[in-house]
Amino acid sequence: MNQSYIITPVAGAVIGYFTNWLAIKMLFRPHKQLHIGKIKVPFTPGLIPKEKERIALSLGNTVGNHILTQDVMLDYLSKPDVLSSLSSSLDKGFNSLKCSYLTVDQALINILGNDKDTFVDTAKAGVLKSLESFLLKPSLKNDVNDIIYNKVYSILLTNIKDLPADKLLEVLKTAVKSCTKDIAQKGVLRNVIEKSLWEFLLNLKDDERKLCAIASYSSVQEAKDYLAIKTPAIINSLISLTENPEVEKLIKAKIVGIIQSFAGPFMGMFINPDDIYVRLIESLTVYINDPENMPEIEQAVSLIVDKAMDMTVGEVCGIITGEMREATINKAVGFIIDELTKSETIDGLINKLSAYLAKHGDNTILDILNTIDSNADENLKVVITSITNTMFSNATVSLIAEVINNQTNRLLKQKIAYLAQKVGESTYSRVKKSIFTLYSFSLKNIAPKVLTAFNIPKIVEERINSFSIQYTEELILEIVNKELQAITAIGGILGFIIGLLPVLIELL
Repeated sequence: MNQSYIITPVAGAVIGYFTNWLAIKMLFRPHKQLHIGKIKVPFTPGLIPKEKERIALSLGNTVGNHILTQDVMLDYLSKPDVLSSLSSSLDKGFNSLKCSYLTVDQALINILGNDKDTFVDTAKAGVLKSLESFLLKPSLKNDVNDIIYNKVYSILLTNIKDLPADKLLEVLKTAVKSCTKDIAQKGVLRNVIEKSLWEFLLNLKDDERKLCAIASYSSVQEAKDYLAIKTPAIINSLISLTENPEVEKLIKAKIVGIIQSFAGPFMGMFINPDDIYVRLIESLTVYINDPENMPEIEQAVSLIVDKAMDMTVGEVCGIITGEMREATINKAVGFIIDELTKSETIDGLINKLSAYLAKHGDNTILDILNTIDSNADENLKVVITSITNTMFSNATVSLIAEVINNQTNRLLKQKIAYLAQKVGESTYSRVKKSIFTLYSFSLKNIAPKVLTAFNIPKIVEERINSFSIQYTEELILEIVNKELQAITAIGGILGFIIGLLPVLIELL
């Protein structure tokens, strides 16, 4: 058998295989231009390294203009399976928050690291700036001022009889009781009354008018009736004054003075004022608390009132602000507070107010205010303007800044799980619906602008140009390695067939 019949096809196969393999290699190799001396070696560098920029540009245009087009990406982001995946991710995220052991502060640190404080401060500053620009607008202040004034003025024009008087009085009664009790407990009322009483008494210290010239007969009778009812409480309050060391010392000094005036200084030396003081207080206490003595005591009180009516205002004030001024004022203040905070006093005030409202039912609230102050309308404007100026001032902004800071610190300390668990299913559903609404709005109005700004062809081109030739070769071979191996094998097969054809022709 002629050996050429075997050699020729095999040689054709080897040549075909080798040439295809070499052609594929020359797509990538060599990576750089080769030289022999100053002469450039032909076919160097490889085709892909040589045409890399053109290939990158062509590939970028192909991907951006035909594969990942704006419409394709928007359609993909709107697919039901993408929306379902987003919904599932939100549900999983929300459920994981319910089980989180982290605080908001810890979560922000995990997400933002050292930038957490900057983020929090920026968020607080943003909220404060928005509120500040909102609150300090002159137009807003004027609008609110007009709204408040018009609303209040329309209420003031309401007839008294048209008001739900019973409900208003009940609310007012409850509010007054709560308010007076709270103010009394905090000591505010005591300080106000004590200061006012001192100023009142000191201003009247030089007043030469007699009390009978100032007080009407009916007011004197009312005072007598009131004192008759309050006599036990008043006298017991006076007796309790004896517990004060200064009062005790003063009374003992008076006792010694009285004894010495009758018995002389010598006999006064043998009398112990302490025993007399104790027996005097004990006897007075027994006498006061005996019900049979009340008519006599009330008569004495009436005589005292009549005698007091002959005194000048200055003399009364001098007695009150005299040697026992501190104890007297304290007891007077305590007595006034007790009377003001008693339910009977408040009930009496509410009953008088109710009677007044019933009597003036055809008048408006503004009419009644004008009887008290003829400039009530103008004063109302001043008050409302003052309120709105306070509401929309830098001081308010400073207060809001403090509130924002406190609330932010409080929020940062809260557990994420606690906050998540407080969100009900209905609230979460509304939030989720809002997220999807925002997502749809973004796809329609924002995403096209973002995708246009991205310039996908340019991104692909720059990305490919940034790859090294070796990495590009590995990347392409990873994608089409099997196909290139098939091309090499086909080259061998074709070479074998071409080498076999002469043999077949010769045999024929």
